[in-house]
Amino acid sequence: MEAAIRASQAQLFEAQAQLTKSQADWERAQNLMQANSLTQPDFDSAKLALATAQGKVKEAEQQVRVNNGKLTESKANVLAARARVDQSQGQVDASVAQENRSQAGVDSARSRTVGARSNVEQANVALGDIFLKAPMDGVILTRSVEVGAQVGPGTVGFAMADTHHVLVTFGVPDILVRDLKLGQRLDIKCEALPGRTFEGTVRTVAPEADADSRVYKVEVRVDNSKDVLKVGMIASLDLVDKEDSPRSIIAVPLGALMPNKDQEDAYQVYVIKDNKAKLRDVTVGRASGDMMEITSGLEEGEQIVVEGGNRVNDGQTVKVKS
Repeated sequence: MEAAIRASQAQLFEAQAQLTKSQADWERAQNLMQANSLTQPDFDSAKLALATAQGKVKEAEQQVRVNNGKLTESKANVLAARARVDQSQGQVDASVAQENRSQAGVDSARSRTVGARSNVEQANVALGDIFLKAPMDGVILTRSVEVGAQVGPGTVGFAMADTHHVLVTFGVPDILVRDLKLGQRLDIKCEALPGRTFEGTVRTVAPEADADSRVYKVEVRVDNSKDVLKVGMIASLDLVDKEDSPRSIIAVPLGALMPNKDQEDAYQVYVIKDNKAKLRDVTVGRASGDMMEITSGLEEGEQIVVEGGNRVNDGQTVKVKS
């Protein structure tokens, strides 16, 4: 329980730190808004971030209070059970000292002692059941329960991941997958960590291509003992077809690709036509550095949104910067 209290206090400190940052961002946003140097969406985003941080602080404070209350209650139950044990043991001693007391009275007192000790054991079990202990060191990916929620046996409360090693997933076309072997070492790069290269080992190569994208799923295991790589980062690798000849390709920055919300492992880009951004499905090929080959869906010379796509809506009017 003390571990749970420390964890909830740590969450409170983290939430308070985030609130301090959000308050500073909010004050800055107000100043920029007064100076007409900030867009309304960014101003609303700063305001929402402040409200979210305030809510998380309140939630963390409530969790600290709940855990403190549970610890106090559990300790009180243990002390009460132990007091009953002492009382029952005293009755046993008194029964033995009184030679004229019937053996039935002695047996009854001993029975109460056994019952009291059982209560102590149950109270200790209950004390251990009021907090969760992670089975390993790792990172919490999702939380499926809320403070105060009633859950039943078998309910999944948290999803964790051991990030000392990470799996990087790539879609590799058939002309390149034939050269990959299990255990092969590859150099991995991350868009968020420019200039750094991470050595990985091929762990799995799909035996068949995806029915829609026609690429093969390849998993590369990368050492992450220094906790540099984070879950969800975009990674890339350079693969060269030994029999490939020079050819003209269409490639876009990785930041221009938007995950297709309706189809797993599929992507879209915003194509600009008549000053309007329209979502279009594309098929990706090989990655090279921070660029991704587009094998279908785009024509040479078409203009696309290369950054900030997550802030653009389908059909929205945009201004092209030269």
